[in-house]
Amino acid sequence: MRKHAHAKRGNSMFSTRSRHMAYASAAVVAFTASAAAQAQYQRFDIAEQPATTSIPIFARQAHVQITAPGKILRGVTTPALHGNYDVRTALHQLLVGTRLRIVADAGATITLAESPTTSAGDPAQTATRSPDPAWTRDIVVTATKRSERLIDIPQAVSAVRASTLTRAGAVRLEDYAASVPGVTISNNTGAGVQTQIIFRGISTGVGGNPVAAVYVDDAPITSATQLGAGGSFPDFDPADLERIEFLRGPQGTLYGAASLGGLLKFVTRKPDFDTLSGRAELGFTGVDHGGLGGGARGRINAPLGENVAVSASGFYRIDPGFIDNVLTGKSNENETRTRGGRVALAVRPVTNVTIVGSAMYQAINADSVTTIDTDLSGRPLYGDLQVSRPRGASALTQRFTLYDLSINAQLNGFDVISDTSYGIQKSGTYVDYTRIIGGVLDSISGQPSGTLGASVFQPFRTKKLTQEVRLQSTTKGFFGWQIGGFYTREKANSLALVNPLYRQTGESAASVGLPPLGNGEVNATYREIAGFGNVTLNFTSKLSLSGGLRYSDIRQSNSQTLSGLLLGNSASSGSSSDHKLTFSVNPSYKITPNILVYGRVASGYRPGGPNTTTNDPASYNPDTVVSYEVGTKGTLFDRLLTFDLDAFLIDWNDIQVQQSKIGPGGTPLSFIGNAGKAQSKGVEAAFTAAPMSGLTFDANIAYTDATFRNTVGPAVAGDRLPSSAKWTGQVGGEYRFDVTDGWKSFLGASYRYVGKRLGEFAGPGAARYVLPKYETVDLRAGIDRNGFEASFFVRNIADKRGYTGGFVFGPYATAALLQPRTMGLVLSKTF
Repeated sequence: MRKHAHAKRGNSMFSTRSRHMAYASAAVVAFTASAAAQAQYQRFDIAEQPATTSIPIFARQAHVQITAPGKILRGVTTPALHGNYDVRTALHQLLVGTRLRIVADAGATITLAESPTTSAGDPAQTATRSPDPAWTRDIVVTATKRSERLIDIPQAVSAVRASTLTRAGAVRLEDYAASVPGVTISNNTGAGVQTQIIFRGISTGVGGNPVAAVYVDDAPITSATQLGAGGSFPDFDPADLERIEFLRGPQGTLYGAASLGGLLKFVTRKPDFDTLSGRAELGFTGVDHGGLGGGARGRINAPLGENVAVSASGFYRIDPGFIDNVLTGKSNENETRTRGGRVALAVRPVTNVTIVGSAMYQAINADSVTTIDTDLSGRPLYGDLQVSRPRGASALTQRFTLYDLSINAQLNGFDVISDTSYGIQKSGTYVDYTRIIGGVLDSISGQPSGTLGASVFQPFRTKKLTQEVRLQSTTKGFFGWQIGGFYTREKANSLALVNPLYRQTGESAASVGLPPLGNGEVNATYREIAGFGNVTLNFTSKLSLSGGLRYSDIRQSNSQTLSGLLLGNSASSGSSSDHKLTFSVNPSYKITPNILVYGRVASGYRPGGPNTTTNDPASYNPDTVVSYEVGTKGTLFDRLLTFDLDAFLIDWNDIQVQQSKIGPGGTPLSFIGNAGKAQSKGVEAAFTAAPMSGLTFDANIAYTDATFRNTVGPAVAGDRLPSSAKWTGQVGGEYRFDVTDGWKSFLGASYRYVGKRLGEFAGPGAARYVLPKYETVDLRAGIDRNGFEASFFVRNIADKRGYTGGFVFGPYATAALLQPRTMGLVLSKTF
């Protein structure tokens, strides 16, 4: 149970004296206001917490008086409530899934009582109110940059609750993306760096600018260009998150460049002005064929007065290794160490203005990436979970820092929101080139065969400044609107350093008389200015039409220097400019208040840019998509069934693809070029069912047919787009029940399937690398009482081998591995 951080003076509902009076006299009193206030739409921001705290907060935010017997509030937890509602709708939302109900509504005064169908000690009711009963709560998301119910948004959006991640021991992107239809993950390192998120098959593999954007609240953290810092993502403490949102399909109108395929959004918990709360966690993990790991996490929220609050979190985690190096003899070489933290300060200088400043830091270190070497058919070259690489030739590091300042002013009929962010991403990855050029180096230097190897060190650094300001209506009527401006500036630096080394020791071999092998450096800038607007016309309480436009002006420039035996000696520079207009149109109709049907036509784009890997300064053009989608979502049978169904067709034009050509002196060079058209079409479905109290089932399935439509460059008509699976899906269930004396328990399981995928484009007549299908089964169980929870999980229980990504290096390839069977124990305490 969360504790109050302070008592409010005067009219506070639960001052020290009034709290004792409430429990003694069974009365709860709050602010009083006119009955007319209930008819107005107002902003509510209330975290999930005990009703003894949330009901007073609600009363203050709604400016109403609420009375209730104090005893019926004890032991009740209300869900989070965020968004703009009228008072009656908001209160109903707050009471969903609890034993509380409204028994009298006199306008300025509302009276609560206990539902006659249950009592405080009813085990069925207790099971229903066990943590996170998904079927009883409306998920509120910010996909449209407003707080809205998920089932009210006329597009394909999925949300994963933070508590779901905690119970399943999910800490990596591939762990929780599986619960979202139409989303697959491609990873070329297996350690959280160089990761691609693929929505609805929209992918070109390596090369070109990103096709999916990642946000932390309103701050974009992914680079808009191919020089971004390795495609890395922050690792959040689940206690620091409200949820993770997946927006499928192009999001160019609201989110701009790099959201061609979709968008991933981490929504953080804001500091709470009213309650002292926290969570501490200790975890232990072990991997079959590998080592042991574990970690610790903690978060605390502390009010520092009525209008100031701070939250802070931190973590350290060791992901156990499971790959052995037969050359050096080192076992579990891919052990990964991750640490980080986040602090946020919220200030409310006046009643209608909230300012939140935050800072986040994360670091990843590994002696080796989680990949193995295979032949072009996918067979391991050195045996199961084994590699042969010089020491340090495939190590990686990553650093992520994000500073953010958000200001929200609630004015008369509209809000003004400003978000300023500054992010720095650094990553350094070593790629082993020993099999490709090791023999050549032995010949040049006169060393015995098998003596020398080589690695390519590829450090990236991106600094990104963004500013967005928007105004949006808050009252709900016939006409709703949103207008805003956006600015971003990125500076990126990328290096490629070819290092000779001794195979056995990994030490530098620069002293053997080799000429400089290769050094490359690219410096680039990216600047975007955009304006956007959206309107919604509510023709009736059921029929609505939304539409939006965004105009973007983009400027890019870069310079490049190459030197050394393998890269040649050259210097070049280039620049480009783009102007893009994107749009969206969303008709929707509510069959019932909880069932929506909708259509959506939307466009998206990736900026073009000057090439950075050849002597040719020619630029490549933006590529664009237009998406057509119809769907329905909602709840049935008093929330016993939640569903989300959609069908889509995406036309993709002028696709950016990595290509190659022969340069001066016969040197092969790679570059980005536009290569024709592709199309992705498919259907997606997700369901959650609650056939009885405490028991839930969830399932999702997606069929995606994403193929090239013509033969241009390396792409052949009919080829599947890289890393896109035709079939993906998951099915799972969880049962929560009372054990004894206040102890509750849960049991859960899930099955995941990812179909066969093809790797990078290989050109006409050449075979592409095949990533075979894989399936896994995960189990979890736990017990909790009064905020203490112990949970146990097993992931990949059948110890299946799966490839989450792959990359061809001439006559062989590397493949990123799915983690083998992993067991873990998590102990946590929430207060």
